Amino acid sequence: IQLSYKHLGREQGVKVENQPDSIIPLHWREHVSTAQVSLPFNTYIRNSSYSYGLSVATSYTQRYEVSQKNLKNFNSTLTLPMHYQVYFQKNALRAPLDLQPRWGQHISVTYRHFPFTDQLKGSIWSVRTNFFFPGLASNHGIQVRYSWQETNGNYLLTNDIPLAYGYSLLSPEIVSSTLLTSYRLPLAYPDFAIGNLAYIKRIHGQLFSDFQNIKSKQLSPASYGLGITLDFHAFNYPAPLFSFVAKIGYLANSKQNNKLHPTFSLSYAY
Repeated sequence: IQLSYKHLGREQGVKVENQPDSIIPLHWREHVSTAQVSLPFNTYIRNSSYSYGLSVATSYTQRYEVSQKNLKNFNSTLTLPMHYQVYFQKNALRAPLDLQPRWGQHISVTYRHFPFTDQLKGSIWSVRTNFFFPGLASNHGIQVRYSWQETNGNYLLTNDIPLAYGYSLLSPEIVSSTLLTSYRLPLAYPDFAIGNLAYIKRIHGQLFSDFQNIKSKQLSPASYGLGITLDFHAFNYPAPLFSFVAKIGYLANSKQNNKLHPTFSLSYAY
């Protein structure tokens, strides 16, 4: 059983009424509280790990700071929708220096709808896949993620799949599928301590290229770029492992004058 809360910023493209070829950007923020019951299973066979299971969840969503007014199929409150998910993952066991599994296959299917109210209608199907392959040298890795979604009703303006880098700055469009690819490689293992503040464990790089709606257009990336990640331990503690990530991407599918877009993030894992 899991209880969670998220405060999110959202972006989507919406069609203008009586102008089906005209799409404008829509931005809003939302509070999402979720209660979830999961049945996970894990097993190991030879040199591979297997994870599979299912989950059932419900949530309460409150939206605000909506950039457009008088929208159809857009509600400021989503009360007690039901979410169902099944998933399967298979990964080759990783060596200590591997950035990701040498081989891996992940798939999950999610369905969301409103069974408890007549005021909200709509549903969303989404499928996410994630594949890992070995790279050109030791400890290098390739990751390919393809995702698809179908939305209607009050879920028409919801994205339930990973989006391309810099999505909020790209030319607005309604997203039905994405293909996200990356190549990761280690750069250095400095084993360097900054006093008692941090211990630098590893530096690794990434090249990425992201595609949107690949069935409706030529296969050209919406954005692509590179990144560098610094893995470190803080204050001489062995856990958690922090990761500082700096990326810069070129927004090919954007009408902005400055198509270079940098991002920075900090995360941790145990």
